[in-house]
Amino acid sequence: MQALLGTIVRQLFDELTAHDVEYLVPRNYEALPDRVSNDLDVVVSLRHLRRFQAVACGVLKSNGLTPLRRRVGSNGLSIATEPEALCGPNGVRGLSVHAQLWISFEASRLQRIVPGFSRKVFFEDVRRQRASMNGCTVWIPEAIDEFLFLWRQWRFKRKPEYLARLEQYLRDEPVAGFLRSAWADEADALSRVKTDDERAWKRLLVERWGHQGAVAAARRYSRAAKGALHTRGLVLASTIYLAGPDGAGKTTMAAMIKEELEARGVRCRHFYSMKKNLLRDAGLRVQRLWASRRPRPSGAARFRWFLSEDITDRDTGKRIWRVRKFVRLCFGVVDIGICYLATLVFRWQGYTLIIETSPYDLFIKYHMPRFARLERVVCPLVPRPRLGLILRADPRAITGRKSELSVEEIEHYYLRLAEVLRTAGADGRFVEVPTGEGLDVSRRAVKGVVLEAL
Repeated sequence: MQALLGTIVRQLFDELTAHDVEYLVPRNYEALPDRVSNDLDVVVSLRHLRRFQAVACGVLKSNGLTPLRRRVGSNGLSIATEPEALCGPNGVRGLSVHAQLWISFEASRLQRIVPGFSRKVFFEDVRRQRASMNGCTVWIPEAIDEFLFLWRQWRFKRKPEYLARLEQYLRDEPVAGFLRSAWADEADALSRVKTDDERAWKRLLVERWGHQGAVAAARRYSRAAKGALHTRGLVLASTIYLAGPDGAGKTTMAAMIKEELEARGVRCRHFYSMKKNLLRDAGLRVQRLWASRRPRPSGAARFRWFLSEDITDRDTGKRIWRVRKFVRLCFGVVDIGICYLATLVFRWQGYTLIIETSPYDLFIKYHMPRFARLERVVCPLVPRPRLGLILRADPRAITGRKSELSVEEIEHYYLRLAEVLRTAGADGRFVEVPTGEGLDVSRRAVKGVVLEAL
């Protein structure tokens, strides 16, 4: 598969050039595209980061690979293949393209100790040049900037190949002239590099990018914060909703999706629902607290009955039943809004969320009547998923497992679900999956749909 790896890398740089993406490869580009390690570091302009992501994902998909997007700290994102997807030279089993927004330089002890206090060099601060290796055109730093990048790597990793490259650059006239201008003495440059002279290192950074005063530092940190927020938005993990009546196989399907994604290195969290009954539980606590101060019996039981969810709670024909359902629906909508804010924390951390019970089921399940005006206002506000799966099962098979349901009620569920999704404008994000033809058939269908969508 070495030829395929070289083809992918060559195609990636060709597409980046064709789409005018501003990037550069800071180091280890000499053997591209035929020999590459598992990681390929690229510095990208913030305004072209979204374009870079689209190009990289498109190249992997065109070669039959599934791109996996991850946020790497606050600095950029990673677009990788599945584990063991490739078999390249030197034991390479996959490819991970790390798009960085800046490179950090530590010029003092304080900058090494305090996280985020380092000097940040962005794409716009680097002089670049076009280079052609083995028929592949790549943007790389000019000699002086690459010398600084290599010395930075030498300070961290102490690899002999870095030191050998540094010795070569010391014999290069532009680099030698830059060092003489920065140090203003005739001291041995190689000895300064080997001993990691911190004062000499700091003078080089000042000579190349100027003093980092308070105003300049504030501007750089604001750019870094903007980039961090930008990458969080770019790789905000996806959400998958499962919809179907009780007994349709949602729990089995959710566990199967989680297992399939985790096998491909995707971090997942499985939740039964986005509605945690926070308001109902808070109301019960208030009722108990109120009852502890009053001698007469508590109304907690009546409050719980008023907001109860029961599969046998069918229409009694009384007005109080509709009022109770309306109040429960309003409480549920607020609960979903609160819990959605909590799910954002997991998505920012890169977790793909699998919601076993779709929030749209709130308007249907437990024999919820149709409140047309409320649905027209609220349904479009419900958070939409990246992918929704409607588990289509035989109503007679479901009634065999859930005797408390009837065939008519199950058929009515699917009709109402289609209506609610159209009202919410989310019908284009849901795909029907048959679950009555065996687990293996359902697994293959779900696997193809989920991998294509994510």
